[in-house]
Amino acid sequence: MAGDPNPNNMFIREDGQVAVIDWMNASIGNPEADLAEYMIMIRYAVLPSELPGSISEFLDPMREAIIDIFMDEYTKLSGMTYEEVYPWLVPVTARKLAADAISEEEKRLLVQEIRRFLKETQGGGKSQC
Repeated sequence: MAGDPNPNNMFIREDGQVAVIDWMNASIGNPEADLAEYMIMIRYAVLPSELPGSISEFLDPMREAIIDIFMDEYTKLSGMTYEEVYPWLVPVTARKLAADAISEEEKRLLVQEIRRFLKETQGGGKSQC
């Protein structure tokens, strides 16, 4: 796992290949945890305030679709399902709270996600992902 999978750390070459930089936080871990981190990042990342509002208005409604498409394709290629990733959502979300590069707004959203997940799992329901 790269440890910091954000768009600022990815370059796309002219031939379409992607290069990832900033491996300082790289680690070997569970693939399900990696997918959970990706889902949490896409769902709750707060875009920089200097971006025009039109960009947020364009991207925000697509977050869940991006996750769904990514998981569908990942499942086709690997056989790993959402049910295998699901148990990792709370631990990964809690770990992300300790990150030094997230805003207070993002921390608030992450805490809400943890509380929602715990409430739904205690009630026998299943959290959305």
